[in-house]
Amino acid sequence: MNHGGELSILLCSETGGTYCLRHSQRTTEYMGPKAYLDLGCVEEGRVFNVYAQIKLMDARWEPIGCDKLAGPYSTCPIFTLHYELPSGEERWRYVGNRALHQWNATIFNEFYGEFEVDAELASATNAYFYFENPAAGTTIILDNVEIKELLLEADTQYLDMMETCTKVSV
Repeated sequence: MNHGGELSILLCSETGGTYCLRHSQRTTEYMGPKAYLDLGCVEEGRVFNVYAQIKLMDARWEPIGCDKLAGPYSTCPIFTLHYELPSGEERWRYVGNRALHQWNATIFNEFYGEFEVDAELASATNAYFYFENPAAGTTIILDNVEIKELLLEADTQYLDMMETCTKVSV
């Protein structure tokens, strides 16, 4: 699914796989590829890590850089969680990239973020996430997107991460 623009599959071996997801023809910074979130995993107190590999390209298919430290003026991708409350009210949560390195326009950059489920998010009746924020016209290329639960207590049952909660991969 997408949040405006056009989605396509791109041959992409830079990240170790075969294909990447390309989101092009974005007309606003708010557009980004989206996926629905499994609400079965969204329980109060759980903490989730968000991982992705992202590259930005301009209309001439030239790599684009961004400044993660520019605060509200940054055009780097952010992870957005959009959800609906039982009352029908819509809410958004924004997660910035906490990867320690600066953005390098010529390679896929690691995205790392984290969000905690509070009572409001746990009560959501519908939720999806997407990556947004690069300027209109910028193509977002995504690979290896994962949302994994951060286990805060010792795993005495030695559960594999796949057993703790559904994992979303793109």
